[in-house]
Amino acid sequence: MKKIIPALLITSTLSGAVLANNSYHGTAMLAYATSDGEISGVEVEAEVTGFVGTFYLDPVSYGNHPYAEAAFLEKASSLNFGHTNSKFEAKSLGISNTNGETGIGFHLVQPESYFVFAAGYSKGDDSDSLNIRLGQYLTDYSMIMLGYDLTEPDDAEEISQFSIAYKHVAPFNGTTWAWEVEIYREDDDEFGDKDTGVSLEADYFLSRATSIGFFIETVSGDNDSKSYGFGGEHFFQPNVGIFLGFIRFDPDAQDSETDAFAISGEFRF
Repeated sequence: MKKIIPALLITSTLSGAVLANNSYHGTAMLAYATSDGEISGVEVEAEVTGFVGTFYLDPVSYGNHPYAEAAFLEKASSLNFGHTNSKFEAKSLGISNTNGETGIGFHLVQPESYFVFAAGYSKGDDSDSLNIRLGQYLTDYSMIMLGYDLTEPDDAEEISQFSIAYKHVAPFNGTTWAWEVEIYREDDDEFGDKDTGVSLEADYFLSRATSIGFFIETVSGDNDSKSYGFGGEHFFQPNVGIFLGFIRFDPDAQDSETDAFAISGEFRF
């Protein structure tokens, strides 16, 4: 389960040509998410649609892995491309903003040492973003990663974030767990805000094809908040899957709470 999530069920009629293979070379994911709620007593609404395409430098074997974790467990290197369109409205204030954002990136795993180097850049209508990741597989099932994110709005000071994350996928034996914990520090130079966040994301795989999961996050500092969510993913075939999810964002500010619903579809080829 992912925090920011995709949309559209891709019909299984596309899957026939791929079913004979036990590996895949790429993925195409379509996404839709909608949210509504209040921020400091003001009613707000938002929508996001997006596409993410990933091409793997070598075929990714399904092995005996949960389908959703095959690329991680096979230590796959990839190139990726994505585009999102978003809309935000606060009707009582007469605010309505739209934004388009396009990004490219790569995720490289050194085949002997299993050292990971990943980076991405995105350009939006009103900001640029850069992210860099350095990681290391500690075992065949676990990885630690350091991260740096920088966002530069066109009309404001930059926002930077440093993070450390650990991910583990237990060996599959009919069922299994996958979980990831992250700690990050964010600095907003425009307002002088400094926040520290801790998040936990976990999925329980009922089978190779089906999982249910949850997400929790707490932020402390100048913008205290907590978030939690849950969702489920199912692959109708090894190369065709759908995800449904819900997240609630609950900042400490008075009269503030938003709910988000998301759906995504993934096709592998």
